[in-house]
Amino acid sequence: MVESVEVLGRTPHEGLPQAARARLGTRSGQVNLLLRIVLRPIDRTLASEQANARAGDRWGRLDTALRFGAPLPEPWWPSP
Repeated sequence: MVESVEVLGRTPHEGLPQAARARLGTRSGQVNLLLRIVLRPIDRTLASEQANARAGDRWGRLDTALRFGAPLPEPWWPSP
């Protein structure tokens, strides 16, 4: 389902505006990444709503793991 993952931007905590630091809850030593993830199921067309729902679930898992130092579930981006 995941065709590609690309890092489009990387900003250290210190380079973020104060409002972004507060909203994201970043700390010194952390970075904010801008990622492009292309989802492409091979068996059907995925509607925007379906892609957004899947992405939201996966981002929640990633955010929790990174924020609290928990291991990422394997695979991190499972197929439905």
